[in-house]
Amino acid sequence: MQTKTLNQNKTSVQFPISKKRMSLEEWRESRRRGIGSSDCAAVLGLDNYKTPLDVYLDKIGEAPEQEETLKMRFGLEAEPIIARMFEQKTGLMVHNDFKIRIHPVYPFLIANLDRTVISNNGRGVGILEIKTTSEAYQKTWEDEVPIGYYVQIQHQLMVTGYKYGYFAILFFGFTGVKDFQVVEVKRDDSFIKNTLLPRLIDFWMMHVQTRVPPEPANLNDLKVLYPRTTTGKEVEARAELLEIVNRLREVKETLKPMEKEKEKLEEQVRIAFLDAEILTHQGAMIATYKQSKDTLKFNQKQFETENPELAQRYYSIVPGSRRLLIK
Repeated sequence: MQTKTLNQNKTSVQFPISKKRMSLEEWRESRRRGIGSSDCAAVLGLDNYKTPLDVYLDKIGEAPEQEETLKMRFGLEAEPIIARMFEQKTGLMVHNDFKIRIHPVYPFLIANLDRTVISNNGRGVGILEIKTTSEAYQKTWEDEVPIGYYVQIQHQLMVTGYKYGYFAILFFGFTGVKDFQVVEVKRDDSFIKNTLLPRLIDFWMMHVQTRVPPEPANLNDLKVLYPRTTTGKEVEARAELLEIVNRLREVKETLKPMEKEKEKLEEQVRIAFLDAEILTHQGAMIATYKQSKDTLKFNQKQFETENPELAQRYYSIVPGSRRLLIK
């Protein structure tokens, strides 16, 4: 990312970059050149949907392009309304922030703020982070800020140097808006200094800059990093992994008789249906056994027999799957 710097008392000050004249592609490219607030939970292994590898691939330009969903579009369109609701509820003033904020020391730490908050009690400028979500997630906000969002706003406070921020959350249900909440968050210098900042620096220096991907965090990561096995290659199990393998062996042995019992019980229930689709007890439905719709199936074997040369043109190699066997 190109940044303007000012040497003042031997301190490098990074000026924000205006987004007003940026195209969507330019903005996306700018996000790839630094760790943004929405990346932090994944880098720390706290995101349910993204892994450190997902962030790494995005930063080196090898992640698949993410298409804008209707939910994402609605969230953007709703921001001005929620910002006004925040002003009405708190009496505070908010400003749109058309800038890419850059950390004063580490220019690869960047933040895009939804809004800034102008305090009327001498606290200075703060941050407003706007969220729209389902009422199903409302309970997760009752006691404390969900950890992923907490990391997000602490990253923004770290980059900007501000001391406080707010979440404005609009909860939706099947019948429309269910609730609106405002949650204040103060800057956590201990968390920033001891956890957030060193982990982000390590991720950028050890992975993004060196083009060394982080270790896989799930099976999808494993498939991305290692699409094929190396024939005959061995890896030595550490003590903690050996414990996991032994525990897995115990669990499989425990479940084996239960799986057999499950299959037998299911067979007995299926037989009881005869040609019916619904099983009831005293008028209440307790199970169903319905037949799916008939489908057409391509007779590949017959086609290959009758058209061998044509069939060969449509073959493609499909990587074999990996099967875990505990010895």
